Amino acid sequence: MEDSDQNNSRIPPQNRPRASYPWDGQSDFAACNFALGTFLNNLRGRVTVNGRLHAETYLAASGVIAGFAAQYALLTKLVAEQDDVALGQLRSVAASTGKFFQGRPLYDALVPDSNANLNERLWSVAGRGAEAAGMDTKYLPGVLDLFTHVTTAIGSEKEGMPSVAAEHYPQLPLRQLLTLLWPFASMCLTGDAPEVVAPGKRLWPAHLGPASTKFWPAITAHAAASIIHEVKGVLDPVVALRIVMESAIYGSMLDQRPDALTGTPSVP
Repeated sequence: MEDSDQNNSRIPPQNRPRASYPWDGQSDFAACNFALGTFLNNLRGRVTVNGRLHAETYLAASGVIAGFAAQYALLTKLVAEQDDVALGQLRSVAASTGKFFQGRPLYDALVPDSNANLNERLWSVAGRGAEAAGMDTKYLPGVLDLFTHVTTAIGSEKEGMPSVAAEHYPQLPLRQLLTLLWPFASMCLTGDAPEVVAPGKRLWPAHLGPASTKFWPAITAHAAASIIHEVKGVLDPVVALRIVMESAIYGSMLDQRPDALTGTPSVP
């Protein structure tokens, strides 16, 4: 990260009015609303085991999906626009546990750089969700600390685990959560049910089309913020924010090419 960045959010979440969704007024606003609702109405059931919901796993699932959605949208945009400069800032680094993207564009995909994308980036949206859930903003984590924790843990036994007490670790590794849940997330975002689930069936009227890929990060960010608020009765929102954000950072770094996960864009 650049030295000029403060070890905190570029745009702290406190004292900001709740904004409308970034897809409001867009041609696919109905599809985006359906996508958000479908995701929120079904993710809980996907991570409930024997009738019990583990809040930390629920949060980690929302985070790793949000991070991977941010990577997906970023790579799709850069390839479509043939942005060789930004693509050149991304590099895939091999570790003992797999390949990971690194580079400034991933940070920018998760952290806002102006008021214009406050309501689109996970850090500001999830921060606002934690604040609404009762977080005292003096305990707001430093965003660079979160990135550092995730990157330095890669290849160790704590890879993918958040910087919280072990009792708050998710019940499954993040890579496994993403592999299990990305097909579901992709279904929610596109409206297309996989052939193995319901051949030829859509989750909302076909004429509405899918939610635009550019809105996938915002849709999943708002879902994660909602889940932070949902579990506030059982988990400190500061802990919840750490879990969501660090899971997202990890998800954004995973290099799953080519098409290792259903719906992953193939990029050079």
